[in-house]
Amino acid sequence: MEFETLAIHDGQAPEPRTGAVSVPIYQTSTYEQDSIGHPRLGYDYSRSINPTRQALESALALLENGTHGLAFSSGVAATVAALQVLKPGDQILAGNDTYGGTYRVFERILRPWGVDTRYRDASDTGRFAEVITPATRLIWIETPTNPLLKLADIAALARLANHTICCWSWTTHLPARISNSRSISALMQWFTARQNISAATAMSWAARSSLPTRRSMKP
Repeated sequence: MEFETLAIHDGQAPEPRTGAVSVPIYQTSTYEQDSIGHPRLGYDYSRSINPTRQALESALALLENGTHGLAFSSGVAATVAALQVLKPGDQILAGNDTYGGTYRVFERILRPWGVDTRYRDASDTGRFAEVITPATRLIWIETPTNPLLKLADIAALARLANHTICCWSWTTHLPARISNSRSISALMQWFTARQNISAATAMSWAARSSLPTRRSMKP
């Protein structure tokens, strides 16, 4: 199907009880269980699972040619979740024009925890390659960058990953991002061809993918 058709229908099946063609907004915080410890269709608390959020996640994953999507209430929340793959002693390689909120997570939270971050111009793949060490576990890419709008060669930087996890990020507005750059499709072709790349790279989509719920992103 064409992108426009997928955008209208993916993750938006009619509501089974009434047949409503628009996904209802489920505002509940809890759900009735069929019996103790047996939630109906897996729904227990909205903080962990919610039908409205599931529809959003499914639609965005399918539009990106992915298999899973994760929606967060803010970009920083998603970023921190993705960074949980790291441990003290690990190293991040990031662009030197990284979004300010991400930079503060790197410097004020992760560095005191023992995770080092090195910064280089992401538009210069060669400079990135020069500083990769055995401790490098994550390559953090934002393209176009905020605020200087530098462009990174995602495929070239992914090829540098080897045994590291390659994570990427966007800070641009949704329409151009999602219709012109199928990030998951392009990068996963590379990752799946390399058996030594961790499957945890799928989390990078959640890290800073342009979710429409993320109003903190700059236009």
